[in-house]
Amino acid sequence: MQSNESKLIIAKEWVTKWAPLFGFLGGFCWDSWTLGQIVTSLDLYLLTIYLLGAFGCLFLLESKVQKWAILGYHFSVGTLLSALLILYFKSAASWGSFLIIIALAVSMTLNEFVGEKKFGDKIRLMVLWWVTMMFLNFVIPHLLKSVWSLWFYLSLIISLTVIYFISKKLKILLKAPLVIAGIVLLVLWIGNFLPPVPLVLKSQFIGSDLVKEKYQAKLLYQGGFFEENLIEHTQGKPLFYLTSVFAPSGVDAKLFHKWWYQNKSDNKYKLIDNIPLHLASGGRVNGWRLFSRKSNLREGLWRLETTNESGAIISSLQFDLKLNTHEVESVNITQQIDDTTSAAGNQAKVILFQLD
Repeated sequence: MQSNESKLIIAKEWVTKWAPLFGFLGGFCWDSWTLGQIVTSLDLYLLTIYLLGAFGCLFLLESKVQKWAILGYHFSVGTLLSALLILYFKSAASWGSFLIIIALAVSMTLNEFVGEKKFGDKIRLMVLWWVTMMFLNFVIPHLLKSVWSLWFYLSLIISLTVIYFISKKLKILLKAPLVIAGIVLLVLWIGNFLPPVPLVLKSQFIGSDLVKEKYQAKLLYQGGFFEENLIEHTQGKPLFYLTSVFAPSGVDAKLFHKWWYQNKSDNKYKLIDNIPLHLASGGRVNGWRLFSRKSNLREGLWRLETTNESGAIISSLQFDLKLNTHEVESVNITQQIDDTTSAAGNQAKVILFQLD
């Protein structure tokens, strides 16, 4: 029979082996329970505490409380990564932006199973840099109530600087990996691969016959996964692209509706209209509704997008337009309009409204 001492040693080894996994599961479950549909100030405070806790545990990894520090580190970073995965996934609207989602998922795996091997400390620090960078890129727009592109560069500089000085203090050579990672992320940003956090699409659809007096629009297409993308529309009537975009409280942003048409000669999409929109104030649960209108349409494939100033895609719809000479039946939906603006362009008009 095993002695109590040997049983205790086996139990200790088991806990040491599986502590990272338990830390991840605990962080993910806690985050799923506490993180609501709208990120509140309390959520931001908690995420900040987790980030500071991760840095604190990092400096305790060589102390007498090493085992607890490892568990605390993995719990804090696991919570942050699961939260960021959820928040960035909500804002992802293009295939390219899902590269960042995959990178966050890979970081979660590295965080939970990195050990004390040769490159363990370096991987741990690089994961912490990635978490810090993505955290700042999300939080700074909330704090400053702005979605200015400068905040990405600020987040990149702060995160690289902090991790570099920590690596020097811990005597971990990390200069080259940080430079390479920073350049790669900068290229991804310039290529609009990063999801446009904290902006989130709430709904979008194609409609016709918008009547401001009755606050009604006719629904033609919503872009459901199993929905046929063929739209039959009455020739000579304008078509509306309607989107609802959520932004944090107090945030205003300049957005764009882009109308793309696929040329039949080379099957390439050509930008027909780039209509500026103004998201006047964030904090609405159902988001701000933005409309653009296009007349003199051509039959064929169209792609409509909502983007921010840097070009990152917030929403996208693709459909095949067929024009008819007779009136096409569609579904009526009523929306409340509180404010309107117009952007005069080449046969284009934009209307802005918000839900109650």
